[in-house]
Amino acid sequence: MANVKLQNVLMRLHREIRLPYQSGAKLQNEYHGQVREALVDRLSRESATRNSVDLACRHWIENGTWPRMDDEASALASDRFSEAYLTAGLLYQQGFCIESKTENEILDFLLVEWWKQMVLRRIHAQMMPLSRSSLRIHGEV
Repeated sequence: MANVKLQNVLMRLHREIRLPYQSGAKLQNEYHGQVREALVDRLSRESATRNSVDLACRHWIENGTWPRMDDEASALASDRFSEAYLTAGLLYQQGFCIESKTENEILDFLLVEWWKQMVLRRIHAQMMPLSRSSLRIHGEV
């Protein structure tokens, strides 16, 4: 089967997402009306903890365990896992084959590089009020 590595990545992400230990889950499970505000607030502070969350994700990739993290970092790691799982699932369903990379390299790409390069941009764009001036700033008008 050509997609074995991507399937294994999905299984590793899925097992981790299901773990009840994640203290970030309490931040994720706020009332529905407050979820967007909590996400905006958390992401506004994301750059300050990005390097430590990168290192924590890489530690998990290599060791299968988490280093000690505060609730904020744990919630940000949980955000990354959710996005990585969705992206890996889409790639797998569409038949993408990534045989030139190891499972750990794929996980690093999804949890660290993809997060920085694409997910943060998409989330920030979704939270931005849509106006003609904001479109002009981003070169879309």
